[in-house]
Amino acid sequence: MDASNWSPEVRPAVEVLRGRLADCGTCFEMADAYEDVLRAIWAFCARLVGEAGTRAILARAVRVAARDEPLAGSIQVTSDRVELDRLRASFVEPDCDVAVAARVLLRVGAAVFQTLIDLTGNTLVESLARELQRR
Repeated sequence: MDASNWSPEVRPAVEVLRGRLADCGTCFEMADAYEDVLRAIWAFCARLVGEAGTRAILARAVRVAARDEPLAGSIQVTSDRVELDRLRASFVEPDCDVAVAARVLLRVGAAVFQTLIDLTGNTLVESLARELQRR
């Protein structure tokens, strides 16, 4: 799922996500910011499809993202949240490449958005992007 292959419906939501990560100076700051985004995504999806549906959507997104970005496979979906502990453990500061971390996290976000589009059309992703912008 190369960025150039993202569907036109996914791109605006990914740009919102990119904006949330843009001010992060370290990989750890980026992981913290992304955790906030994941909490918002979890809450949004859980209201619509319940906890089990949310787990399925997010677990699928991680698997899809890991095809192109193996580091994404270190992200774990648990019964009630998405954990970045293993991802953080792979960050070795000061050598952690912020661009690589951003690419991995954006890939996971794009996979979440694409999964939602595949299941429901682009209306939910547009709503989710607006909610992320407000936070």
